[in-house]
Amino acid sequence: MTGRSRSAPPTGADNGGMSLSTLRYGMRSSAVLALQKQLSQLGHFKGPFTGYFGPITRGAVSSFERAKGLRRDGVADPAMRLALAAAVKKRATASSPAPASWKSAAAPPNDYRRVRYDGATMNVRTRTMLQRAERYARAMGAPGRFTVTQGSYHPGVGASAGTHDGGGALDIRIRGYSTATADKMVKALRMAGFAAWRRGVGDGFAPHIHAIGIGDRQATWGARQQVKEYFAGGDGLRGSRRDIHLGATGHGIGRPVPTWAARYA
Repeated sequence: MTGRSRSAPPTGADNGGMSLSTLRYGMRSSAVLALQKQLSQLGHFKGPFTGYFGPITRGAVSSFERAKGLRRDGVADPAMRLALAAAVKKRATASSPAPASWKSAAAPPNDYRRVRYDGATMNVRTRTMLQRAERYARAMGAPGRFTVTQGSYHPGVGASAGTHDGGGALDIRIRGYSTATADKMVKALRMAGFAAWRRGVGDGFAPHIHAIGIGDRQATWGARQQVKEYFAGGDGLRGSRRDIHLGATGHGIGRPVPTWAARYA
């Protein structure tokens, strides 16, 4: 099936001075890794970032080609890669919030209907906050679509200490990202009104982001305690050590809190 044809750029065409080669099924390279991250920013790639051009990556390339009316062959040739880079740049520019817009954003709706988003269960309030965080992350150059590995209303997970049994709780994948990128994601979540931390720094957890929606009426007692510890500068875990994000280990992102959420401190 084909859409509008794409004309190939002249030999040596580049993206910001960097030559673009054709990437195809079976290849493994840093260029494929960069391709996966760009496709993820536009919501087409939803797998782990491996640098391997497998079936997930080929499907993501085809999805982008379909969205742009390009020939759907699942091959990332120079023309497709130029179109992808342009789309990423355009989306980042269009979605960049005004410097203070996150601070004055309206409170999320008190809508506790359960929905599915990115394969996970959460309420509408949490989904609204998560989508805001994704926009803020994209504006900071981080992935614009997060992968939720554990949502809300998910009882029986011992490692979660009951925090995911109720509303407002999310765990987010960061495998394949640098710690600097992961901490931009944490910052975006905080700007959207979550108490959020990067786990995996001397706490016994595998690396991921844990987040609790501030003020969620259906949050469990344990989740609400984590929010209290967040405002007190803690990591939200038993014994509550200092929040790594208030120092260099967490890239000093601080504790940005939107105005609507400050009353829960």
